[in-house]
Amino acid sequence: MHTPPHVLIEIEDLELGIERLQAELEALDDSATPLKHRPSILVIGNDLRWLTDIVAEVAATFGYQITTCRPVELIKQIETFDLDGYKIAVIDLPAPNVFTDVFSLGVWLDLIAKISALMPIILLTSQAAQQIRILTRHSLADPNTVIVDTIDTDYYDHQRLIKAFKKAMK
Repeated sequence: MHTPPHVLIEIEDLELGIERLQAELEALDDSATPLKHRPSILVIGNDLRWLTDIVAEVAATFGYQITTCRPVELIKQIETFDLDGYKIAVIDLPAPNVFTDVFSLGVWLDLIAKISALMPIILLTSQAAQQIRILTRHSLADPNTVIVDTIDTDYYDHQRLIKAFKKAMK
């Protein structure tokens, strides 16, 4: 049985982001769906101090759970696509040298843990990120998290990623 759909929304501009969030919520809203089966929504933004209250208020209007996370400016690429009804988040891991006091490895692992609680993940890493990849792998107990090296896989090629995901899930 498939889990309810989840929505991954990347918000860069406050006004545009709220409009997009409202549109996403309205598209998913179904008054016949019990609250416990409504989607959870992960909102990724650059300034969550401003976003959190507004987004939570909008989401509550439609009966959705809302999850926010720390700023993710340093993540290069986030894409989502469907796989047999599941929403899959594709994330490009920052290079090791970008981890600082502001964007630490702990923040990254916390972000990944929050996303993995909502949906299966494919983590895209480079050979240079081997240490981070190992730490991330050991920090997650979720079997739906699949790690793919970008040295072997073009992360714009979703078909290859789907094959990698299905292979890893066997």
